[in-house]
Amino acid sequence: MGAFVEWFLTGSGAEADPFDRRRVLVQGAFASALVSAGFFAQRLALEPTWGVRHVNVLGATLVMAACPFVLRFTGAYRVAAHLLVAGLLAFVGLDAVLYGGLASPPVFALFVVPPMAVFYLGTRAGGAYTALVVLALGGLYALEHLGRVGEPLPAALLPQMRLAAVVGCLAFVGVLAAVYEAERKAAVARARAIVDHLHDGLVAVDRQGVIVAANGAAAALLEVDALVGARAAKVLPPELLAVIEASEASGGIESGRLELSDERVATAAASPIALERGGRAGTVLTVRDVTVEVSIDRMKTEFIATVSHEMRTPLTSVLGFAKLIRSKLDADVFPRVPEADAKAARTMTKVRQNLGIIVEEGERLTALIGDVLDIAKLESGQMEWHKEHVEVGPLVERALDATGGLFTGREVELVADVAPELPTLHADAQRILQVLINLISNASKFTEAGSVTVRAAPTDDGLALRVEDTGGGIAPADQEKIFERFRQAGDTLLDKPRGTGLGLPICVEIVQAHGGTIRVESELGQGAAFVVELPRA
Repeated sequence: MGAFVEWFLTGSGAEADPFDRRRVLVQGAFASALVSAGFFAQRLALEPTWGVRHVNVLGATLVMAACPFVLRFTGAYRVAAHLLVAGLLAFVGLDAVLYGGLASPPVFALFVVPPMAVFYLGTRAGGAYTALVVLALGGLYALEHLGRVGEPLPAALLPQMRLAAVVGCLAFVGVLAAVYEAERKAAVARARAIVDHLHDGLVAVDRQGVIVAANGAAAALLEVDALVGARAAKVLPPELLAVIEASEASGGIESGRLELSDERVATAAASPIALERGGRAGTVLTVRDVTVEVSIDRMKTEFIATVSHEMRTPLTSVLGFAKLIRSKLDADVFPRVPEADAKAARTMTKVRQNLGIIVEEGERLTALIGDVLDIAKLESGQMEWHKEHVEVGPLVERALDATGGLFTGREVELVADVAPELPTLHADAQRILQVLINLISNASKFTEAGSVTVRAAPTDDGLALRVEDTGGGIAPADQEKIFERFRQAGDTLLDKPRGTGLGLPICVEIVQAHGGTIRVESELGQGAAFVVELPRA
C-alpha cells in the first residue's frame, strides 16, 4: 500500500503540515471511490434499467478516483482536494434532486462535506463549503415545493436505502479517521527518527519549564539518563538555562558556550517555538560538540602566534637596517653625486623609492605581526589587563593627538564632540585607547573628503563612543563580515588592502572583555558610524 500511495506523490510538492496531507488525500479519495462504487452496485441491483441516477453515481466514483491522478500529474494539492470535496457536494446534491429532495437517502452525505473541507483545505474553506451545503439544502427545499425533483424511492425501499446511506457515510468517516490516525502516527515516527538521528543534541522545553522532547545526542552530551518529562532547571546546566531564558526574553535566537566533561566544549543555540495562531509553545535548544573545531582553531592561533613571534626579531632588524641605509645614503652618498649626472639622479630616485617601499611594507608587516600576537593573546586568555578608573575625556584627546597626523594635508577634518560630564570607566586605558585609534584610523582610510567625528556621550548604563565618517559607507552584506578576522569591506582581490583585517576583531575582543558591545551603523554612500558602548565603573 505504501509504494502504491507514494507513486501518486512523485512530482508533487510537499505540504507544510504536521504530516503530509497528500497521503491522506490519496487514500481518502480511493476510500470515497470505493464507497461510491458500493452505492453504484446497490443501485444496479435495485434498478437494473440504466438511467441518469446510475450515470450520476458512476460519475462520482470516477471523479473521486481521478483526484490522486490529478495530484500525481499536476502536483496541485489544493486543486485535487477541491475536486474531491466539490465533486462529492455536486454529485450528492444532484442525487438528492433525482431521488425526491430532502427526504432522499443521499441527503445524509451532504453533512460529510464540511468536515472533509476543513480537514483537507482548512477552516476558511470549511466555512465556504458549509455555506454551500446550507444553500444546497435550501435549494432542495425550494425544488421540492416547486415539484422539480425526481420520483422518490418506493416506500418499501426507503428504510433500506437510508440505512445504506448512513452506513456508507459512517464507513467513509471511519476509513478517513483510520487513515488520518495512521498517517499521524507515521508522521510522528518520521519526525522522531529524524530527531533521534541528529548529530547535535536537541531539547524542547515548554513554557512551564518541562522538557517535552529530547534526542539521544542531547542525553549523551549532557550525560543525563532521562531528559523528557524532567524540569529543565533540575537537569540542564546553568549555561543552557541562561541561553533559554535569554531567548524567551528577546523572542529571538540566542547562543552560548558550555564546558563539558573531559575538557570538551559545546555551543548552544535557543530559539522560541512559534505557533501559527500567535504566541509561543516553548523553546527549542540545540547543543553541538565543538571540541575538535575549538582545538583546531587554538592550534592555528598558536601556530600563527609562534611564527609571528619568530618573524618579529629578523623583521625588526631588516626594518632598522633599511631605515639606517636610507639615512646614510641621504646624508653621505647622495650629496656627493654630481647634479649634472642625469643617470645617477634617476638611480638615486629609484633607490629612494625602493627603500621607501621596504620601510613601508616592513612597517605594515610589523603591524600585522603585532595584531596577530594581540588576537592570539586575547583568544587564549593570556592578555594582561591593567584595569583602573579611567576618565574618558582625556582618553579621547590622546586618541585625537595620536591620529592627527593622518589628516594633515587632506580634505578631511578630524572633529571631537565630547559631552562635558561623562561617567568614569573601570577599564584598561591603553586598550580602550587602542580601540579608539583603530576606529579613527579606519575612518581616515575610507574617507576621501568631509570629516571624521569622534563623539562621547553618557547612556543609561554607561557611555557610548561613536566614530563617524563621511566616506562611502559599508554594504549591508559586509557589515557582519568586517568583524571577522582577516576580512575587509570591499573587494580585496581587486582593491589594495587598507589594513591587516585584524583591527576590528581585536576591538571586538577588547570591548567584550570590558563588558561592552560594538556595532556598525551604515548605508552605502552615507558614511559609517562605529558605536562602542561600555558600562560605567
